[in-house]
Amino acid sequence: QLIDEMKNVPASQLNVHQLMILLEHRRQGDFLNCHMVSLGDLGRKDIRHEPGDAGTTKSFLDAKEFLDSFELDYDLVTGNHDLEGLDEFKTDEENLQAWMNVFHKDTPYFKKYIGERTLLIGISTVRFRDAPHSSHECHADPEQLAWFEKVVAEHPAEEGWRICVFSHAPIMGSKLRVLQNVHVING
Repeated sequence: QLIDEMKNVPASQLNVHQLMILLEHRRQGDFLNCHMVSLGDLGRKDIRHEPGDAGTTKSFLDAKEFLDSFELDYDLVTGNHDLEGLDEFKTDEENLQAWMNVFHKDTPYFKKYIGERTLLIGISTVRFRDAPHSSHECHADPEQLAWFEKVVAEHPAEEGWRICVFSHAPIMGSKLRVLQNVHVING
């Protein structure tokens, strides 16, 4: 509605910020302020020990090329299979670092403001090899959980904040038991 109103105002009466919004709207069209979130499990899962299989550097590079092709802002979280590069990486930590390197991320989690008092939060799983019961469990490490609690506390619903939280599947400890009969809480 604001964009439609600005289109009817002579450019000389708009400030720089309004002109930038109109320019960006012309470039992005209906996708203005869209933000895409990938929920993980990048790459093939049906073939093993091949370049491009889930959890390999090639799968991350292929996924980045695909996601970049949308020309939209995006964030992503890891799924359990993103840490499945067993032939390429010895540890979950090495695998996770490769994922972060390809996507230019400093952490496996994110927060993104997408509108007035609207926040997206993403939490990644950080275990595959080291999962205590099943590689299908989604584990957020204590650092992520502490960060998450802090971010939520800083954006209270009483002040009108809307928060959308993304993860690959229910995080261990969330008391959600099953997602499509695949990701379960064991033990």
